[in-house]
Amino acid sequence: MNVADPLMAGGYGKAAFDAVDPLLLMGWAEVGPDLLRVLATAARSVAATADVTPEQIG
Repeated sequence: MNVADPLMAGGYGKAAFDAVDPLLLMGWAEVGPDLLRVLATAARSVAATADVTPEQIG
């Protein structure tokens, strides 16, 4: 989380690696709820179409 020490020591790779976790957490906070909503909707539509028999289709 703190990348100041590696940056001051010239460890740019370590600083970049240490910065990935917080960025992923912030990204999932934005994307996660929408992703869960889409997955739940898809699961409901699959369950609804699974109840249809071939005779009902045509």
